[in-house]
Amino acid sequence: MINLRRALVGSKNLTLFVSGAVFANVAKKVWADPKSKTVCAKLVAKGMHLADGVNTVISNVKQEVEDVYAEAEDIYAKEKQDEAVGKIESVEAIDHDEE
Repeated sequence: MINLRRALVGSKNLTLFVSGAVFANVAKKVWADPKSKTVCAKLVAKGMHLADGVNTVISNVKQEVEDVYAEAEDIYAKEKQDEAVGKIESVEAIDHDEE
């Protein structure tokens, strides 16, 4: 004889199926109620407001990071240029000393 308890507890697919069926039944009843639809719509709208706020913050942070990066590039280019000028001056000084 089949051990029903072991079959039910050990079967992941059966557990998922039963969970899905229960969820679908509950969802069907929730969506049938107009008040539930209104509450869900309001929750989704609040989520959209939150998403807008988060996107604004992310956009501002991204702009600040781009500004810092551009400034860092300028500083790096100036330092490289100063380093190159320093090397040229030291070579010229050596050449001048040899004369």
